[in-house]
Amino acid sequence: MSILLLATSQRVRNSYRIEPTATTPIVATADWFRFWRVDTRKIRRHGTIALFTNLETLYTLVADARKWRNVSDLQQHFLDRFGEVFAGHFGYTRDVKDRVFMHRAVDQSAVGVMNTFFHDLEFYEARPLAELERALNATPIVARNLFPKDRLSELLSKAAEPRG
Repeated sequence: MSILLLATSQRVRNSYRIEPTATTPIVATADWFRFWRVDTRKIRRHGTIALFTNLETLYTLVADARKWRNVSDLQQHFLDRFGEVFAGHFGYTRDVKDRVFMHRAVDQSAVGVMNTFFHDLEFYEARPLAELERALNATPIVARNLFPKDRLSELLSKAAEPRG
């Protein structure tokens, strides 16, 4: 079974009445692209925004959470966006068939970055979310000495190299 692990904040679990899985399947840590964290915040001039942040690259997907009515909407949005980013890598096509396991967020490694991103969004004028997403992913993360978009590009390039 192909799976994606989505660590959910308390706010997300309460908002969408998510019962996190008690146990999650074992996933190789080399499969960095499977590990994500999601959180939501109400942002002035933007409404409720969700950030899906990859735990390895800190690449972040930005979404308008106001239109989601339930956990299925959240999961479908994540799968659609995941498919857009990873199409052609790791055997994925644009039609991602992975199962999403939602569990309690216990790894705090991305929280500081996500909080900074939410804080930054407060000061952006009302712009399209795609533009905000590009800006966040071009932000240097000093603690890890990386730019999220560059780290993602680097790892995707490695995945595209022929093995032999």
